[in-house]
Amino acid sequence: MRVQCRPELKPGHCEMNSPNAIPYRRPRRTRGGTELPRIDHRSVTARRFRALIDGFERDLGGGPLSVDDQTLIKQAAHLVLANERLQAEIASGQPVDADALVRVNSEARRAVSALRARAAKSKPSGASALQEYLAAKAAAAETESDDETSEVGDA
Repeated sequence: MRVQCRPELKPGHCEMNSPNAIPYRRPRRTRGGTELPRIDHRSVTARRFRALIDGFERDLGGGPLSVDDQTLIKQAAHLVLANERLQAEIASGQPVDADALVRVNSEARRAVSALRARAAKSKPSGASALQEYLAAKAAAAETESDDETSEVGDA
């Protein structure tokens, strides 16, 4: 374990067992938020969780997302994962609380619906974007034909 000296001391004036030493621990915060301790991110469940988060982020545009969007995405991924786990338990013949299954299923549906609503708001409508593009092309072609007509009339 690394040691950090008290701020009032000069660097190098404290030892590991010194009363002036403060144990230094690496912060658990990362750029992506707070990571939960002691979780193996290589498990099938963790990979599925990351895949759900990546898919939901792509649905919302894939760019930088607000904290609200990130929270909603993680919540939706968690609920979908819990729903999939309960359905797998049913398929394997294990007893499952029907009330818990209905509740998780409903909450997952609501969370995914909220994500879809946000995605619909953030995406430009395809027809208007296409119409704007075609109008710009037509205007550019019209100005080119006007320029050619004026040049022919001058000659």
